[in-house]
Amino acid sequence: MSLFQMPVEVKSQLDKIVRSFFWGDSLERKRIHWVHWSIVCNSLEHGGLGFVDLKLKNRVLMNKWIWRYGMEEDALWSKVTNSKYGGANTDLLPNVCNYRRFSTLWKNITNALIFDNEYANTFSSSVGYSLGNSGKIKFWDMEWILGTILKFSFPRIFALAVNKEGRVKEYGNFVNNVWGWNITLRRRLFGWKMQ
Repeated sequence: MSLFQMPVEVKSQLDKIVRSFFWGDSLERKRIHWVHWSIVCNSLEHGGLGFVDLKLKNRVLMNKWIWRYGMEEDALWSKVTNSKYGGANTDLLPNVCNYRRFSTLWKNITNALIFDNEYANTFSSSVGYSLGNSGKIKFWDMEWILGTILKFSFPRIFALAVNKEGRVKEYGNFVNNVWGWNITLRRRLFGWKMQ
C-alpha cells in the first residue's frame, strides 16, 4: 500500500468489508447505513468517527517516497532512480521532466508533483521548506518563499540570470551575521526594473 497505487476495485471491496462490519451487516441481512461513509471517515474533530479513507492513506504513504527521495540521497534506490529518470542526489524533489518515460510505479509515486491532477494541490499545500544550509533548494524553481516560485514571479530577472539552475546557498552569503544576496546577471538592471 505504501509503494503501489491501490486499484479502485480493491479499495471499494475493502471499504465494503469495513462498512458491512461497522453497520452489522451479515450475509442474510443488510442493515440501514444511517450516515454517508465519507462522513464516517472524517476525523473526530470534523464530526466523523475517524475511519481511514484508504485512497487518502495510500496517497500519503506514496508521498512518503517523495519525502524519502530528498532525505535519503545516498540510498541505493535513490541512486538507481536518478540514473534511470534523471536528477541529482542533491535534489530535494524528483525530476519530473521525463514523466512520460517513467515506469508505472514511479509515475504513480511522482503523480503528486504534476500540477494537473487531484493530488498536486494537497501535496504542494502540505509541504514546506526549511532552508537550513539551503544546499538542496533550487533558487528559481522551488516554492521556498511562501506562495512564490521566483522564475514565475520575476521572469525578466530570471531571463537575465547567469545561473538558472543554482541552489539558494549559491546566491548569497552571510556578512557580519546578515544575509547578503549575490545574484549574477548578464547585464545591469535599469532603474525601473529594480522597483
